[in-house]
Amino acid sequence: MSYLIPGVRTLIVEPKALNTIVWPAEVSVRVTLSPKEIFGSSERSEPRAMGMPGVETQFTVHGHTGRIAAHSDDFIRPLLYETKLKFGINIEFNHNVFVATCRADSDNHLHILIDRIVFWIPAYLSLFFDTFIGVEEVTGHIAPDFDLAYLITGFAHRLMILDTEQRKVFLDKAFGFVDLPVPPAERLIVATIYFQQALRLVSPHEVHVPLLNISAEVFLNLSKCLETLFGGNRDKVREKCKTIGYSDDQIEEQIIPILVVRNELDIAHPVGTRISSDDIQTLRDYIFRSIENVRSILITVSQLLESRVKILEPLSHESGRERSELCNKLRRYLQKPKLPNDYEGARLITARP
Repeated sequence: MSYLIPGVRTLIVEPKALNTIVWPAEVSVRVTLSPKEIFGSSERSEPRAMGMPGVETQFTVHGHTGRIAAHSDDFIRPLLYETKLKFGINIEFNHNVFVATCRADSDNHLHILIDRIVFWIPAYLSLFFDTFIGVEEVTGHIAPDFDLAYLITGFAHRLMILDTEQRKVFLDKAFGFVDLPVPPAERLIVATIYFQQALRLVSPHEVHVPLLNISAEVFLNLSKCLETLFGGNRDKVREKCKTIGYSDDQIEEQIIPILVVRNELDIAHPVGTRISSDDIQTLRDYIFRSIENVRSILITVSQLLESRVKILEPLSHESGRERSELCNKLRRYLQKPKLPNDYEGARLITARP
């Protein structure tokens, strides 16, 4: 997931409170973390993210979905922990909830402090526990008498409206494309699988985090879809899209930005700062527009192949040999010692049929 495009939270304070608070002000922020079992008992017995030395843990693997769960009735002792950070934040843990108290000098300073509390602390906890530790809830209080909440905002959901007649049409078209000759359709099927993965990342059945948490991965799969179809060079994408009937404006406004976003918004390359909240709405809307646009391109290409129009170049298999060579190297590297570490991390448990 992208650091630049986090789970988008907005600081909510009582109406007009930020204009009436006298700075500096004492602030307390209450953060609930997950998974709960790392910090003590949990009402959920599985899936487990941790075990304990000498405690029996049972593993179940769903052979059809690949989902793995660990079960144990024993939990680690509930956490009680206190510390004081150098930049003026006192931390007090009780189980999976910690309260951070500090003094904020201004509205801007308050946002900086909450940023450290909500993003920095879970990131460093994840590093040392070697397990993803996320934020479930953020609430708090500003002296003398103002409540605050740091809520996820900018919700969006894709919902297909489907009747039985349209369902029959979609089934007929999908199975018609399955029958396309393999050599000219080879690029198409690989690209369509990338598109399927993009849809998976916005499916409420597959992903249970806000869309913007995984927007980078959505754009990455849509970009791979275009590159698989037409080639990794943007000019090649422009050329092929023009060949299949798209105008210059459509190409530059609806297609090429997908490739640009991949390279410039913390997807293919790391950056040092997060996207501003003012731009998040635009990014979210463009994600959904891009899904629609890439789907249109795939259907257009499929229809051309169905009409025996040669539009796609043969898919090269050179990369397959290169991948095999790389994996052979990795097998050799796995026989060598791993990097030294003073803090033991998670242990890998594998299951094979």
